[in-house]
Amino acid sequence: MREFTSIQLNKQGITPVYRQLGDAFCMLIERGALKPHRKLPPIRKMANALRINNDTVINAYKYLENKGAVYSIAGSGTYVAPPRGSLSEEEIVCCVTDCFRVKSYDRRKAWKSLERV
Repeated sequence: MREFTSIQLNKQGITPVYRQLGDAFCMLIERGALKPHRKLPPIRKMANALRINNDTVINAYKYLENKGAVYSIAGSGTYVAPPRGSLSEEEIVCCVTDCFRVKSYDRRKAWKSLERV
């Protein structure tokens, strides 16, 4: 959690807090502070650490997922996505296998995760 203590959020600013948080994560990813496949903190833990609502963290993670910066595995967590087109065959198989292992398998989410490849 040390990497995240530097995140500064302006709760009275024009930019929504979830976007500020998402952009802060993007900066950490771009700087190499967060490596591909690194698990992000659980939603509640992150919300408590930053003293924000759980929904704000959820929206930030969704924002990052839509940007292709992270991927989620239901029941497991949210992870930093590797750069586009950089997954090995073995990583693709693992990703697909994880999607099928989860009880709440959602075909759309699986395809969305694989679109990064």
